[in-house]
Amino acid sequence: GIEIGMAHGYFLIGPFVSLGPLRATPEAATVGLLCGCAIIGIVSVGGLIFGTTIKPTRFDREGDKPAAGFIEMINWHAVGGLGGAGFAHALLTLFGSLHATF
Repeated sequence: GIEIGMAHGYFLIGPFVSLGPLRATPEAATVGLLCGCAIIGIVSVGGLIFGTTIKPTRFDREGDKPAAGFIEMINWHAVGGLGGAGFAHALLTLFGSLHATF
């Protein structure tokens, strides 16, 4: 789940930075980070609600409660998504000045 979350968090902030209403401002990377984190949060809450109500058993180990593996995967997806968005924000903040030179 953490690898899936890292990938999603990393690429989710790009459209907000490049195409958002604040794209020409210095705050574009921060707004992209906040929007990416909001989307990761919404998707994670939706996944937790799904896991609690439907109780999928695909990721369960032997002897676990129903949906324990799915809920664990969603939790790690949230952690990875926030980490991926933070990493992308750090790269945009540190190397964003290179865009002006090219």
